[in-house]
Amino acid sequence: MSSVAESDPLLVEAFLEKLTERRQIIQDSEDHLDEINIINQIRTLLTPTSTEDKLVPEMETNQNIVPIS
Repeated sequence: MSSVAESDPLLVEAFLEKLTERRQIIQDSEDHLDEINIINQIRTLLTPTSTEDKLVPEMETNQNIVPIS
């Protein structure tokens, strides 16, 4: 049984790009930590182990979020 990452890497890459865009949008929301953690979990599931170092690091709770717009 092959994973989605193996069977359709372009689809996974496009989905990961959309997740990254969404992560940037929600950083200034009140529930941003919960949603960022969910995004990181999804990325971990979709990313082959050889590219795990490319994952966006999880945010620490003591980090300050400053909206850019």
